[in-house]
Amino acid sequence: MEGHFWYVYMLQSTDPPGHWYVGMTEDLTARLQAHNARSVPHTARFAPWELVVGVQFGDGRKAHAFERYLKPGSGHAFAERRFGWARPHDPRLGEKIPWPSPARRRSLST
Repeated sequence: MEGHFWYVYMLQSTDPPGHWYVGMTEDLTARLQAHNARSVPHTARFAPWELVVGVQFGDGRKAHAFERYLKPGSGHAFAERRFGWARPHDPRLGEKIPWPSPARRRSLST
């Protein structure tokens, strides 16, 4: 018998590159389509997006906890180590583009 699943996903913007988004959904395909249709206010400005990682959970509470873990700095380090979700390099500086701070992410979404 097939159960009900939740997905925690990580997106990367493709044009312009360098923007990241972590979210949770019950329908990964529909949610990615919504992000790319610019119907999600937090991500509309940086569409189009590509799915980098999707993790399936059978327990919504565990999915929510994992999503919350991935959003701050320690979760970013985990994603880099475990999923190869490396920040893009800025060719002008020869270094990685920093993750936006929570305050910066809020200002970008308004």
